Amino acid sequence: MGINFQPLRETYNELLSDYEFSKKLDLKIYSEDFVKRSVVRSYFALVEGSLFQLKQVAVQGNSYYQVLDQFELGFLQERSVFVAENGVVKTKSSQISLVPNLLFTANSLIKVFNLNYTLIKGTGYEAFKDAIKIRDKITHPKSKSDITLSTQEILKIGDANIWYRDIFTDLINLIDNSGKVT
Repeated sequence: MGINFQPLRETYNELLSDYEFSKKLDLKIYSEDFVKRSVVRSYFALVEGSLFQLKQVAVQGNSYYQVLDQFELGFLQERSVFVAENGVVKTKSSQISLVPNLLFTANSLIKVFNLNYTLIKGTGYEAFKDAIKIRDKITHPKSKSDITLSTQEILKIGDANIWYRDIFTDLINLIDNSGKVT
């Protein structure tokens, strides 16, 4: 079986580069608040982009093992089914919140490749959920205080990143070493 990891690697590496670059923006040129917001935005671009690519890995794997049902495949392909007012079944782009989306994608990979892996919902998981609230605050600001981030909030983004990175690398390594990928 040939799983093409190249799009995943390319997307992840490019977005990781953006995230790392944003953390090093020169505070003599940019305001501290701008840099912090850039860190948060680039981090979530990394998560969203790599998560989409992980879904593609699950879809590719399922083409060989066929363990997912059509609804699961639909969600991995970011499609959902509905019945239109004229009684015709149609599909539309699905909108899944980030945490359920991440957990569903990871569980799909675990199922497709028959991996022995448990998603731990410890402090990293909580940091990830808190980081989403931080992202939401700066992407949907109601006041200036919403776009001013504390050092603690940036540290929370770092904790979320460690948790996500660990899941991401664990799953890729388990898939790569599963003997199910050639």
